[in-house]
Amino acid sequence: MLDYLKQPMVKFLLRFAGLYILWFLLYDVWLHPDGALDARVAFYTIWMAEDVLQLFGYVVLTDSARIIAVEGTSGLSVGDACNAVTLVALFAGFILAYPSHWRRKFRYIGLGAVSIVVLNVLRIVVLAIIDTVSREWTEFNHTYTFTFLMYGYIFLLWYWFVKRDAVSDENRS
Repeated sequence: MLDYLKQPMVKFLLRFAGLYILWFLLYDVWLHPDGALDARVAFYTIWMAEDVLQLFGYVVLTDSARIIAVEGTSGLSVGDACNAVTLVALFAGFILAYPSHWRRKFRYIGLGAVSIVVLNVLRIVVLAIIDTVSREWTEFNHTYTFTFLMYGYIFLLWYWFVKRDAVSDENRS
């Protein structure tokens, strides 16, 4: 039984499960009820999406209650589940659970986190533009298309890290 626990995949899954539990305790018990982190991230997400939409010539309306709307639409609410905090934590958990050098992990987590936030801002922008055409399309794309794209992107980032880390290890040998 103990030999089974020493297998690389089992070790990875156990590390990831431990990090998930740690994240759950940190976020769901302390950070999320406080609300400050999610509110601040949502504010900056809306602010960046507003700038991008205005760059494309849209008249954008926002309010302090996490709403961003292209003029003539009912707008989008950037809730806690839509601000990318959990996505960045999931990505960081994958990288931290993988056996590699800490320096490489932290560098990749930083770059990956920035790219996830940028992609999330672009997601909000595209959803706001889709909302000018059809609310039903907005709901469908929010629920299915962008969920698949965001989680697919996180998996792809993790895959690239694993592949690049394996190549780096081969070059050192």
